[in-house]
Amino acid sequence: MHLDARKKIADLDAQSAKLEEEGHYSDTVRILKQAVEIAESNLEEEDEDRLRVRHLLGHAFLNNGQWMEAESVLENVVIIKRRTLEKDDPSLAATMYTLGRCYL
Repeated sequence: MHLDARKKIADLDAQSAKLEEEGHYSDTVRILKQAVEIAESNLEEEDEDRLRVRHLLGHAFLNNGQWMEAESVLENVVIIKRRTLEKDDPSLAATMYTLGRCYL
């Protein structure tokens, strides 16, 4: 099931990227929520794909003007990444940067 879930997540990720590029931010959020739901049902909390898609959802929330939702999602991702990654990991830095944008 994990491979099937990863494929669905990748497909939804690609759809969301196209929608975001076209400026359809609410649709981007909707698609990424689906991807997060699949990831949370099928992948471990520390799984890289699960964390990545949650980071993308936080970013999409920001682009859609949903700062509180973005903050909540991104804070959770930072907590997990701090626990599981090295402190100088670029993925952690990217999520912390995106979280910081919530406060601008």
